[in-house]
Amino acid sequence: MQRLLRHHLIPTLSFTRQYRYPTTFLQYLRNQPKPQHTQLLNGVNVVTLQTEGCKACVGIFADIGSRYELEFENGIAHLFEHIVFKTTKCTSRVNLRRKINALGIKLHAFTTREMVGYYAYCLPENVGDAVTILSECVINNALADNDICCEKLTIYEEIIKQDTDPKSLVFDYLHSTAFQGTGLANTVLGTTRNLYNIDRALTSQYLLRIMHPCRFCLCAVGAVCHEPIVQLASNFFCWSVPSTCTETLYRYTGSDVRYRNDAMPKAYVAYALEGPAFTNIDTVFMDLAATLIGGWDKTQVGDQNHGVSVARRASLGDFCDSYKSFNIKYKDTSLWGVQFISSTLQLEDMIYTLQDSLLGICTIVTEGELERAKEQLKSKILYENATCYGAAKDLATHMLYKGCHWQAIPDRLEFIDKISMEDFKSTLYDYIYNKCPVISAVGPTEGLPDYTRIRGGQYWLRL
Repeated sequence: MQRLLRHHLIPTLSFTRQYRYPTTFLQYLRNQPKPQHTQLLNGVNVVTLQTEGCKACVGIFADIGSRYELEFENGIAHLFEHIVFKTTKCTSRVNLRRKINALGIKLHAFTTREMVGYYAYCLPENVGDAVTILSECVINNALADNDICCEKLTIYEEIIKQDTDPKSLVFDYLHSTAFQGTGLANTVLGTTRNLYNIDRALTSQYLLRIMHPCRFCLCAVGAVCHEPIVQLASNFFCWSVPSTCTETLYRYTGSDVRYRNDAMPKAYVAYALEGPAFTNIDTVFMDLAATLIGGWDKTQVGDQNHGVSVARRASLGDFCDSYKSFNIKYKDTSLWGVQFISSTLQLEDMIYTLQDSLLGICTIVTEGELERAKEQLKSKILYENATCYGAAKDLATHMLYKGCHWQAIPDRLEFIDKISMEDFKSTLYDYIYNKCPVISAVGPTEGLPDYTRIRGGQYWLRL
């Protein structure tokens, strides 16, 4: 009797964390609202995603960038980014600024080689005003001469700053040597000669040629409704162009470019290979490989206990100060590789260590390394889509590159979980083993091996 009373009177201590949640995280993601898509008659795509929250992000994203610029136009898309929120045909610069401040809207813009984006953060009740302001600034921009002259000075300073930044310079050189003679070799900022010659007439001519409706995507994420956004888009994005969209081709060339400057203390090197297109499913494997290589610098601890072979060998041998993997994706190609900083005496050791590790991914990668990379890649995808802007940019990128056949986040995570070791090795073998790399280097590059020796290190003899 005492045991029975003690059992009922004395509570049993237990924790909720010991019990499994009734639904999995993938099931939770699948229960979230799905994106809604509408294509207007002239080809403009409208995509919305309703999420919980007290704010919204509205953006106009376009398949426009330095890749589609002619040689004498290089840098004009970046210049338009600087003047887009200045003056419109209907509103002066002062009145536009007052209206934006009164509504509490935050405007931002970016320009890449293959995409431009003009987006705004706002409250849900100001979504209509944000769409109106963005449409007016992009479509009915005044292209005022004063705005162009003032922003030219700002871009001159950006060009000078980038020329003194080896981290940015090495990637411009990487594109110039990898895609020689094509649009992808153009820089985003352009050249000072082109910037000097750009005026209102040239900018207007460029916008008339490039602003085709099928290149545009209006995306809204947050506390938004789909039908009002579509109605606003049909009112503002109603222009039509009879000509068809012109696509630019690319050509990959295995080569190297070196800018030797012995006055610099360290050399900045980018080592890359041609990867799959953004629309190719193999790009997931390359993202997984880039995550597996990861990044490292001397401030990290680990040494021989580091989980990544490149970091372990670089730290023990003191081959570099830091390195970081990258996967720069475009609609029809990509550049996959590693950028590192090293002294001139350690460049050769670092290059061969890197090549040995890359070939090791194709042959001797372990299950533990692959599982760790899977978890990190899934966390990265969720982190990038956690904000309204990140989700809007992701939806717009998939819409412009893949059309309406985008892959939902739960499907992406599930696909990553299903990647087997055999499929991973065979896919990486197709893109890494015995392929021609591209190398760009800035700084004291005397110790960097010549290209023929680097090319010969891209394969192992097999018996």
